Amino acid sequence: GPAFRAIAPRPSYLPRELFGAAFVAMAETLGGTLDDDQVREAVDRQYAATIDAAVLRPDCLATLGRLRADGLHVQIVSNIDEEQLTGLVERLGLARVLVAATSSEAADSCKPDPGIYEFALQKAECVAADVLFVGDSPVHDVVGPQSIGMATALLVAGGGVLWVGRHKA
Repeated sequence: GPAFRAIAPRPSYLPRELFGAAFVAMAETLGGTLDDDQVREAVDRQYAATIDAAVLRPDCLATLGRLRADGLHVQIVSNIDEEQLTGLVERLGLARVLVAATSSEAADSCKPDPGIYEFALQKAECVAADVLFVGDSPVHDVVGPQSIGMATALLVAGGGVLWVGRHKA
């Protein structure tokens, strides 16, 4: 909590910084301390576990493949760094269904800051009004993209879509 409240509201941060601060805060809460090497090791292990344990929704690859086959620009936009994004894309077989992937590290901006969406739009060579941004976080994947004019769809647990819409200015 303390690490997230201190770091996540900034327009840009490195995920390693956020996770490292969270491990330090957790150790302090439990009456301990972590040195820089221990923090680095904890974050490395957390990254490896995230990459190893990630699971796609059952229809993800087929859906993204169909969208791409239909000529749509399919891109991941994520609040993770290049190391995690590359590892996840490779391990989950996403490269064959994506045109691009944007990390918050590459964009030097974290959702819901507009900069990350604008960076992704440049990669896609399109304007916000022509985009449907799909995600599972109301703030990061609905409020953020709508703030620059993208239509959004919010995915919910169990595979459904809760809402599709566009913010009316």
